Amino acid sequence: MEVSQDQAHQNLIDEAIYLRGRIIAGYAQVEFLLADLISKLEYRFAYRIESRIKGVRKIAEMPEYEAYRYDLNRLADELLIYDELRQFMAHGFMRAEVDKVGDHRFQLLRYTREGEGKYELMQSTTDIPRLKQAVSDIGSYVGEVMSLFERMYREKKLEPMPIR
Repeated sequence: MEVSQDQAHQNLIDEAIYLRGRIIAGYAQVEFLLADLISKLEYRFAYRIESRIKGVRKIAEMPEYEAYRYDLNRLADELLIYDELRQFMAHGFMRAEVDKVGDHRFQLLRYTREGEGKYELMQSTTDIPRLKQAVSDIGSYVGEVMSLFERMYREKKLEPMPIR
């Protein structure tokens, strides 16, 4: 059965929305783990991602966490790689553009605050293969974070472990 042009267009949109959700969900997993670790070791809650990264870096400098320093700092740096994508996925508008031969791209739009009362419209484009690659990349990253945190929680007896 042949798929109509309208149905093919809808299928692209559905797949993009699914991939968008996977990107947001992966990032959220890491956000939570950072907050959980900070709340257990610094007895405070870090709300903004910059505060969470700063808190994890502070923990990495603690002598008793020196064995994890390299990995904590590396994973904190890598989270920043995904932040812009997450901002577009979580707070942006996504519009599909499909030409007559079925080639597609998604235009991503979002506003960023530049100062009091000042906003800038940010724009980007992507397609399904790039979204799939982002899902794969962030999935691998989440797996690394979870492995490190499982090891830290077990070795440092930071119970309960929230991810298992």
